Amino acid sequence: MEADTDRRLWSGRRRRSPAEAVALGLAVAVGTLLLRAGLATSIPGVPPYAMSFPAVLVATLTGGRWAGLACLTVSQLGAWYFFLEPRFSFRFRDTAAGVGFAIASASVAIVWWTATLYRRERSRTLALERRRVEERQSTLDELLGLLDNAHSFMALLRGPELRLTYLNQAYLDLIGETRAIVGKPLLEARPHAAPRFVELMRRVLETGQAVRFAEMETPILRGDGATALHYLDFVYEPVRAADGTVDGVFIEGHDVTEAVLSRRVMEDNERRLRLAVEASELGVWEWRLSSGEMVYSRRAREICGFSLHEPVTYEMVAAITHPDDYPITSAQAERMRDPKLKEQAPFEYRLIKPSGEIRWVLAHGEVVFQEVDGEERAVLFVGTLMDITERKAREEQLTLLAHEVDHRSNNLLTLVQGTIVRSHAADAEALKSIIAGRVQALARSHQLLSASRWTGASLMGLLQEELEPFALGEEERIAIRGENGVLAPQTAQALAMCIHELVTNATKYGALKSPEGRVRVQVRRVDETLCRIVWTEAGGPQVKAPKRQGFGSAVLSRALSSAGGEVRLDWRPEGLVC
Repeated sequence: MEADTDRRLWSGRRRRSPAEAVALGLAVAVGTLLLRAGLATSIPGVPPYAMSFPAVLVATLTGGRWAGLACLTVSQLGAWYFFLEPRFSFRFRDTAAGVGFAIASASVAIVWWTATLYRRERSRTLALERRRVEERQSTLDELLGLLDNAHSFMALLRGPELRLTYLNQAYLDLIGETRAIVGKPLLEARPHAAPRFVELMRRVLETGQAVRFAEMETPILRGDGATALHYLDFVYEPVRAADGTVDGVFIEGHDVTEAVLSRRVMEDNERRLRLAVEASELGVWEWRLSSGEMVYSRRAREICGFSLHEPVTYEMVAAITHPDDYPITSAQAERMRDPKLKEQAPFEYRLIKPSGEIRWVLAHGEVVFQEVDGEERAVLFVGTLMDITERKAREEQLTLLAHEVDHRSNNLLTLVQGTIVRSHAADAEALKSIIAGRVQALARSHQLLSASRWTGASLMGLLQEELEPFALGEEERIAIRGENGVLAPQTAQALAMCIHELVTNATKYGALKSPEGRVRVQVRRVDETLCRIVWTEAGGPQVKAPKRQGFGSAVLSRALSSAGGEVRLDWRPEGLVC
């Protein structure tokens, strides 16, 4: 069966039956005998078996072994009967003629067998070649099937007119066309093709150099008339003919539109998150529990005092945690990593930076759990870190201030109570005026202290607050000179009472009673904790020293003595000096 199939390949015709092969052999033999007879009359001396050899060879190669065998038999018998002496009989003239016939027949048989073997081997070779061709064709068909269904788009364009030789389905889907355009020149199938891409393909044809692009923004006019914006990764590869010349362009690429848009959204979100984190002065940290690796952001490293380039380890974090706070933070972190508890709570603790500086931080963290070997385990610890040292200082200051306000309020009420008890006047209205003035002096000092959150009051500010209402808009009436300083709260209240008593006395009895009167206040710093204030009056009525100490003088002495100061009064005729 295989030999018959091979024979069909060799002959190029349908398979012959044995009878047809024999008939072919007989026809070749008869034709050869007739040709031999014609040559005998025109060319004397032609050997009897001269035509048997080519006849058998031709019959075997064209018709196969049965045709060759039939031709061999008829040719030899015809040569013996018609051309061997004595003619027209199957006898030999002598023994030598018989031996010659036998040798000739054997030689023709060898030709027949050789031709048969050659034909068989040639048929086997052709069969193998055919199978290889079929296998290559099958592989090519499979490859084309894979290319047609590939995710990446592909196209093959041939010749200077860029004929669309092959387009896979992904390419057709991208440009919104059907296979009807295959085989057409590019500009005929898609006259609206972008000129820049056509120019690039022509450049590849001319130079033989590939062109590659990544995430190119490409508006595509589809076959249905719609325009869509895509981002493409693609390459134009030159295709070479057998002689090495470039006669085509192969296009292969991917539509990365979705990936590009998703990445841009993610980058926008990351940028917003980064800006929010930077604006909030938050440090971000990550503890990969499976490997022990710790990742700290730039701000987190700055808060902890870590180098920007040195890897962060758990030992480094533990070393900078304040010894008094480390047991608390460790226990809380353990509860957060416990899959049964999964505690989530911020915690405040102190850090001792490598420089020795102590800072308060606020940490927020969350643990990521995963199923490992049927058991839920903590695999990742992420969180934020904020330096709250200033906030803690403000909180402590507010706490102290609250206590101080309580203390100062009690003192102030006690002082007001004493002022009321010690105030004397001829009638109720005068007493009311005296008390109101002294309480207002205390109120002004209280306002100065409140403005500084009770850290102290400006000396010059207190003097101006107390004396400005009595200057009556005239700068020369009351002059204040000297060095400024900060008064402790208790001292500020005492001094306010003293200045009030002095200006009240000057208004009633002293320099400020007359329009020409003047008051000079000179402040001089003695050292870091002591200053001398000199009150000098001039231009008022003549002064007479009192025969006994009045209530005002008593207020002056008692007010400053409680703050560690003292008052000296000099009743000069031209004006009081205090």
